[in-house]
Amino acid sequence: METTWASLTIPLIVGALIILIPGLIVALAMRQRGVEALGLAAPISVGIFGVSAIFASKVGVRFSFLIPLAFAVILAGLGYLICRLLGSRGWLDFPAPQKRRDQQENTAIVRSGWFTPQTLAAGLSVLVGFILLYISIARAIGRPEYISQTYDVNFHLNAIRYMADTGDASSLTIANMTSGGEAPTFYPAVWHGIATVIYQVTGISVPATANLMSVLVGAVIWPLSVMYLVRSTMRASIPALLSVGVVSASFTAFPMLLINFGVLYPNSLGLALLPTVLGLFAQLLRTVQVRRIETVPALYMGFFMALGLALAHPNVLMTMLALALPIILVRAVLQIRAAWRGELKPLVCVMQLVLLAIYPITLNILWGIVRPPREAGGWEPTQWDSTAVGEALLNGQMSNGLLWTVSVLALMGAYYLLRTRSIGVWLLLSWVYVMYFYVAARWMVWDDGRDWVLGVWYHDPFRLAANVPILAAPMAVVGVHAAYQWLKAVIAVLGERIAPLKEHGGIISLALAVILLIPLGINLQTDPNIQGYIKGTQERYLPKSDASLLSADERDVIEHLHDYVPTGETVIVQPWTGSAVTYALTGYKVTAAHPLYTATPDAREIYQHLNEAADNPAVCSAVQNSKAYYYLDFKGREINEEIRGDHHSQYPGLENLQQKGVAEPVYSKGEATLYRITACGTPQ
Repeated sequence: METTWASLTIPLIVGALIILIPGLIVALAMRQRGVEALGLAAPISVGIFGVSAIFASKVGVRFSFLIPLAFAVILAGLGYLICRLLGSRGWLDFPAPQKRRDQQENTAIVRSGWFTPQTLAAGLSVLVGFILLYISIARAIGRPEYISQTYDVNFHLNAIRYMADTGDASSLTIANMTSGGEAPTFYPAVWHGIATVIYQVTGISVPATANLMSVLVGAVIWPLSVMYLVRSTMRASIPALLSVGVVSASFTAFPMLLINFGVLYPNSLGLALLPTVLGLFAQLLRTVQVRRIETVPALYMGFFMALGLALAHPNVLMTMLALALPIILVRAVLQIRAAWRGELKPLVCVMQLVLLAIYPITLNILWGIVRPPREAGGWEPTQWDSTAVGEALLNGQMSNGLLWTVSVLALMGAYYLLRTRSIGVWLLLSWVYVMYFYVAARWMVWDDGRDWVLGVWYHDPFRLAANVPILAAPMAVVGVHAAYQWLKAVIAVLGERIAPLKEHGGIISLALAVILLIPLGINLQTDPNIQGYIKGTQERYLPKSDASLLSADERDVIEHLHDYVPTGETVIVQPWTGSAVTYALTGYKVTAAHPLYTATPDAREIYQHLNEAADNPAVCSAVQNSKAYYYLDFKGREINEEIRGDHHSQYPGLENLQQKGVAEPVYSKGEATLYRITACGTPQ
């Protein structure tokens, strides 16, 4: 039976619960409610999944949903006891960082309810965002069983199957899948761990699981995260809250770009969490208009959220640390201003500034450490500086067409923050900062420090393009809030002349603003550049005859393996073709799960000398040791062939097997053929 998006409704709900429940348990224990609790849930869950998977691996316990769930209950109980103990002594919230609070620095904690007008508006907005993003992502992917025709997809899909088979979802051991028996290196595997749990619980296929994860990350976590940042930073009006869902669905650079390019599933998960983590950091340093959480629970949850970012993808953690610099700057300016006004003792101010200065110093040290080697990146500048600035400012990253409406809203938000001298001005500064990195990726040359500035992100403009909406989205929401404030002011002026307006001006302005959101939302969603990008992404998933990874014929051959290959066999594959994804699709082990792999001694012997098996006993010994009596010969395109060239010459042992009497074809479709190795006896 063909899998459809409609048939994935229950798995989608189950997947959302798997991602949200562990973190929600902890957030509720920390006295968070409403949209704040839901916004915090996913980042905490990701941290719990990552840490608990490492722990389970160390103690030899098979990973399942019960592991992070048990961790969540333990962490919630521990956090509750800590907060209860410190709260009874008045230590739950640290003293205000200055004696007399600034007018905009209200230190009273404002608790969210589940059914307040603002919470209901926020919930409705997130629901709208989910629907819009779900439709866009589903259209972009095509069918749930389609596979992204991109470089890293075979690793990601194979990793889901590997974790399910081994019961090990640790970021410290996942590289065993491709290490050829050598000691594994760290790889951020929390995306794969969550996907594996969904795969185990729902029973859907591995490709459908990966595509479902794209929906969960882009349509569930991302709108919730933007909502949390907006609610944490400003006193958002009802129209502003209602716009969050539509705005979060109005960019090509995120979440769509990372399911088109790469594919960069782990990076996408981390970026979807990033607004919430920034919002919590702003709460911690009180650079917000409304405080919603005390210091101790913010530190407690923030620790696991930071771990979640690191285990989703380390470059996202570094992105967060960089984009949080303006929060530190605003806090420092507030302290200096308080000391200048005599509200804060100079010595206390100096001590606080020294503590704040530790942050950029530490970041500078980490900047040189937490990065891949230069040769892992190497992306060259491809654009003029002025063009790159235009792309960043008007959300036309990577020449995908300018998005005028959402960009104008963001610029309106920038003007509003500056004009009102809002404490949330760090949003604007962080937006400028993230655009700087993108412009540098498109324009900065090596002699100007390209490696130092951009090495964290592999010098990759695509990754940096995806970073821009993280701040552009909340800035656009601020723009909607500003437009509503200006509309209220206009109606108030008119109310001096028109009596009904004077009496009901507030209700009329609110109703008018809500009504105007409908054509605004339609304009944002029908932008031809967004629609064009969705269609372009479809091309990355279609299993066409000339597909760059896996054609329809090649997939047909893979899906017939169970008719010919005994259970427990290993299939010989050339990893630069789509045959490497055989493991994910069928469960048969393969000789290489990704183009970047370390071959075992037996695999090396097979790759170099298999066609000599009739005369070389060492080859048959390798075949028998590996139980590798079948070979998938895909003569179509190799992945990234236009960039990296043809790799068939690196596998001389796979050439002319039938002509040399080593193998015989057992099933073929088009140019794809399954061979059985006949020169080494029969499978045992």
